[in-house]
Amino acid sequence: MNHIPEEAWLLPYEAHRLLKKKWKTEQFINNPICKICGINMDDDYNSPARVSLDHIIPKSKGGLDIEENWQIMCHDCNVKKGDIIP
Repeated sequence: MNHIPEEAWLLPYEAHRLLKKKWKTEQFINNPICKICGINMDDDYNSPARVSLDHIIPKSKGGLDIEENWQIMCHDCNVKKGDIIP
């Protein structure tokens, strides 16, 4: 009997949401530095759940929801950046 991964039963939206969560966690573990202010989020946040996943080119400005357009940053910087294109 073949094993079907649990994710295979998820709707595409849910599968994508889990992919984003996994990517954010991996980035936090490998390099927990905010791309804007340089804060070490590992010291201050202690959890990838408190880190923001930012779209470099905001979706509202035509940015795609793909890994190449994602970066992690602290919540404060993400709020300040809003939908500005760097």
